[in-house]
Amino acid sequence: MGQFSVKIIGPTGSLLSGNQHPWDTYKSFYQNSVSDEGRIILDLRAHKLADALPGISEIGFARFLEKAANNSADRVMIAKHL
Repeated sequence: MGQFSVKIIGPTGSLLSGNQHPWDTYKSFYQNSVSDEGRIILDLRAHKLADALPGISEIGFARFLEKAANNSADRVMIAKHL
């Protein structure tokens, strides 16, 4: 298994993760372990973002933040509720 790191930020349980696996490997964790007020920040390969959006929408609402990884990834924030 590749490297995986999680950092919980603040009382709302915001989550930052870095890994070498597809984002949906941890979909159950995101759905069940991040608080309703928390946020999830993901870097998704830019060419896979459109394919990931239907699954992300099952968790919450996505917002594009910035380009990442030398413009090869899109950094998105997922909020369970607005």
